[in-house]
Amino acid sequence: MILVKNVKYRILIILFCLILILGGCSNKGEFKTNFCYPTTDNHTKASNNEIVCDVVSNKSQFDINQVTMDFYFGYITDYSYGFCEEGYPTYFFQCIALYFQRIVPNQEAFFSGNLIFDDYQSMENTYFIKELSYNDFYLEQYGVTKTKKLYKRKLTYTHNESITVPKEMFTGENGKFAVVVRAVYRNELTGQYALSNAGLVKLHYKVLDENTVKLALFEL
Repeated sequence: MILVKNVKYRILIILFCLILILGGCSNKGEFKTNFCYPTTDNHTKASNNEIVCDVVSNKSQFDINQVTMDFYFGYITDYSYGFCEEGYPTYFFQCIALYFQRIVPNQEAFFSGNLIFDDYQSMENTYFIKELSYNDFYLEQYGVTKTKKLYKRKLTYTHNESITVPKEMFTGENGKFAVVVRAVYRNELTGQYALSNAGLVKLHYKVLDENTVKLALFEL
């Protein structure tokens, strides 16, 4: 009987310590995406998407002029590129483009399907970060390997870089935006551009005061 009580007492102590440890971790305000996703879900990291991305930050509260985090992105090496050429016979690969995109009502189409624009570097509610040529992007340094385990897959990146969110993304007291990586194709006949399915990470922000903003991961 005494032995049973001692075991229960020890279990309670262990649980209490775990609560303290986890509470201490959450107070740091760290956030990161999981680098591991269901292969049957319906968001952008589903199993049929070649371009993927994730973010890591050691804090969630930032100086509004210096919102910087680590951005991991690349292409899954065992996929052939997923752009559907059927119905787009005159489109040719232009580049891989990185964006910050505000998430606003009636613009969710930006995050799915193939979209047509006159200028892929200047789109409404979008901040163009940079572009990479085919030869620059499809190298080993941007390769991403995946390991399947049951119904999930783990992503292992070879490339990451620091990105800073422009203050222009924070247009109200709170809102949502995404970091987006897309393949861009140019129509040789019309000069228009098609944007393919995206790799993206969605974030929610809350402006605490004129100098401070807080971020959290967000999924629609």
